[in-house]
Amino acid sequence: MILKKGSSVHRIENRLIDLFFIPGTERYWIRRLKGKLMALVYHRVDDPSNHSFLAYGGTPIIPPEELANELNTLRKYGARFLIPSDLRQGTFPASDEFGVIVTFDDGFPDNYTLGVEVLDSIGIKSFFQCSAMINGDRLIPEHALYWYSSQRETAPMLLKLAHEAN
Repeated sequence: MILKKGSSVHRIENRLIDLFFIPGTERYWIRRLKGKLMALVYHRVDDPSNHSFLAYGGTPIIPPEELANELNTLRKYGARFLIPSDLRQGTFPASDEFGVIVTFDDGFPDNYTLGVEVLDSIGIKSFFQCSAMINGDRLIPEHALYWYSSQRETAPMLLKLAHEAN
């Protein structure tokens, strides 16, 4: 059966695969990564309690200390951290190493302050991608929902619209 990317079944299948990442299997997975490149996309770096709406069910928020721990663990297992300009210049992971590109999905201020601070402190470069907004004339729906629900003036209007839609 071929699963359509983005479908609910496809997302559930991807989460089930996460069950294979159990303690003690790290070396197996690292061997499988050798010679390959992966991109880690972080949405927001901050204390999740500062963003209860997102922490409850939105996009993942990673605390700065957890980000540092995650990246230091990858480094411990031999990750070679790269940025897109490295790839354009022909630098790729060798067959005995694995490459990691660290990126941030959105330009939230805390990604620039807390996230970049963590990366600077451990010597890793990253880049920011906001491709969903290239040539866009308005916020994409998930950003608009977050924006309007987090603003004191517009949150009541959003709630009213939600009740009217039922």
